Amino acid sequence: MFFTASFYTLYHFLSVIPLFAWPYNVFMVVPVFVAGLIWGYMRARSDAVAGGIVSHILADGGIMAVYLLFLS
Repeated sequence: MFFTASFYTLYHFLSVIPLFAWPYNVFMVVPVFVAGLIWGYMRARSDAVAGGIVSHILADGGIMAVYLLFLS
């Protein structure tokens, strides 16, 4: 799970680098790493990916709601 969460975080870090200045871009991926560990644990515990998919959709929806709140 640690290995997979690390690559999940690396992917998101590469997309966050141009959005935020140092050191904020590093701090922005810490929750991504934690989420990757949680979703890996959920997958290992339940032997299904549905919980991870649903919680990822909800997390993305929450992030988009915050973006829309601050953009308007």
